[in-house]
Amino acid sequence: MSVAQDRPAGRPRVAPSSTEKLVFAVASGLGVGYAVCFAALCARHALFFDGAGHPMLMDFTQFWAAGGLALHGNAIGAYDPRFLHAAESSAVGHPLTHFIEWFYPPSFLFAAMALAYFPALTAFILWTTGTLVVQAGIVAGIAKRGAAAFVATAPPWVMLGTLTGQDGLFSAAIIGGVLLTLERRPVLSGILLGLLSYKPQLGVLFPVALAFGGYWRAFFWACVSTAGLLVLSGATFGFATWAAFLHGLSGAAQMHLATNDPAMWPKIQSAYGLARWLGGSAGLAMTLQILLSAACLLFIARLWRSKAAYALKAAALVAAVPLVTPYEFAYDLPVLSIAIAFLYRDGPFDRADWFGLAVALFSVGIFVMHAYPAGLLASGAVGALVCRRLWREKLSRNAANRTTAVAIHAPA
Repeated sequence: MSVAQDRPAGRPRVAPSSTEKLVFAVASGLGVGYAVCFAALCARHALFFDGAGHPMLMDFTQFWAAGGLALHGNAIGAYDPRFLHAAESSAVGHPLTHFIEWFYPPSFLFAAMALAYFPALTAFILWTTGTLVVQAGIVAGIAKRGAAAFVATAPPWVMLGTLTGQDGLFSAAIIGGVLLTLERRPVLSGILLGLLSYKPQLGVLFPVALAFGGYWRAFFWACVSTAGLLVLSGATFGFATWAAFLHGLSGAAQMHLATNDPAMWPKIQSAYGLARWLGGSAGLAMTLQILLSAACLLFIARLWRSKAAYALKAAALVAAVPLVTPYEFAYDLPVLSIAIAFLYRDGPFDRADWFGLAVALFSVGIFVMHAYPAGLLASGAVGALVCRRLWREKLSRNAANRTTAVAIHAPA
């Protein structure tokens, strides 16, 4: 049994202010404009293709190529550099001097295989627009305002995810769906959380939140869903694919974390990446990351055990997701839209909220022009807004308790 019954409701919803209406209008316009530009670029073959008319090697290429291998009965080939290199070369229509390795668990091959049923460009459009629409709809459901769906398409982290066909919007949609259904449909929430096992570094905090919040039904079904995906993918693609995946994790760590390539550090949006970008050693960077991760874990455990409003608990959890893992990239930042939606659900934004959101948006916007660990700043800004509201809620609760105590002890 959860402690949801003891949670105070969010601040009463009031009519949108003129500032809020203006922000919604501008953001909605940006979102629609971006969608139109994206469609036009795809129609003119200016986004997915290079100057020679060949599909470009991009993050989506690995999805489509690995899915093609699985579709043709060679799922283990996705974890073999020789087969994957050949598949990606076939996907772009010319030999490649380098390729993008596949570090996802076999359970994600179901999604990749579904994409491989379609031609590469069609699959790219279906993947990017489909995940964006689902994520935007979940943001609107959380915020309880239809216009939020258009606003969810405007942040710069959406562009970073869609232009390369990455999976950040997919992850954000899963996380948003988990927290949107947790209170009323814990079974569905747990099943959805199992889907996040395709990217386990994003789900580290969820067992802590569910356990300390008392959501044991969701916890149980998350375990069932995760185990079911493992067994189903093993039975479908062969359990050797799981052995190959586990073996490849060391290669992923070497490529992204243990490397001494300075060009990698601006891309990693974590405390680890920031420390390496500033010239720190791997040991120092990992120490800082462990300290930050431990602080996030303890904070989430205590918060989800408390009587704070559910919307703030959810916002804090999501804001901490990019902070707790050293393996974080800019295309993973769409989860911040979920945190912002829960903040809006808790209550209207004031000037401090708008300022914090501006910091988050502009920090990632600058990343588009000059790569640096902007995700740490953006996540920290959203997390600071959550902490500010939690502090205000605590002060309000203490004041109410004092008022009640005075009333009880007042002479008749």
